[in-house]
Amino acid sequence: VKEKEILGTLSHIRDEDFQAALDLIAKGEINLDLVISDRVSLNDALTHGLKSLADAPSEHLKILVSPVL
Repeated sequence: VKEKEILGTLSHIRDEDFQAALDLIAKGEINLDLVISDRVSLNDALTHGLKSLADAPSEHLKILVSPVL
């Protein structure tokens, strides 16, 4: 019959995890300098941000894209 099974996962539940993460950040329990590996402007998101990820993925955890830098 050639049945296929699709297995999905959720890495987080937005309604629960997002607020918990914000609370930890607000309390200073998470050092964002250790999490954010680079900051780029929105204009440079493709040329600098994605290129950095492609060229050195092991050096980046999060690249913050800001509309104004």
